[in-house]
Amino acid sequence: MMKNSFAMLLLLLLTACAQQPEPEPDCQCAPVVVNPKPSWSQGQYQDKQAFEKLIAAFAGKVKEQWGDDNYLSASKHHYVKYIDGYRTRAHIDFDDGKIYVSTIASYQPKERLQKAIVETLLMPADPSKVDLFSDKDVELSGKPFLLGQVTDQDGRSIEWS
Repeated sequence: MMKNSFAMLLLLLLTACAQQPEPEPDCQCAPVVVNPKPSWSQGQYQDKQAFEKLIAAFAGKVKEQWGDDNYLSASKHHYVKYIDGYRTRAHIDFDDGKIYVSTIASYQPKERLQKAIVETLLMPADPSKVDLFSDKDVELSGKPFLLGQVTDQDGRSIEWS
């Protein structure tokens, strides 16, 4: 009898603890629309905005010198580096395998072109050594990026200035 009483008591306790569904509220509620979480965190979004501002400022400085029609920018298939107050430009077209060096400088244009040619041919393979978004000179150190791809008049790879 004791077992039956204990089983009955346990059954009553378990039934009393079962959750009952809550009744629907009487008020008219508008559904809440939750925007999906953006794929960019706030820090990444701010970084992207800062980068876009940097690119716009850089493009503005270049266009001041070269004009809108002659503005070139770097991409997956084009290396473009401006130096000399944005008046001298090196452009490597990887699709066509050509290197273009140009200047709009009126003072010592040959010297500026020579410097740009040397910086372009001896540009380091380490991309952290080249600031594409400024007119800073290229620091010539380490193995050149174009080593083995460009030769001099004697057919030798260009490795030193």
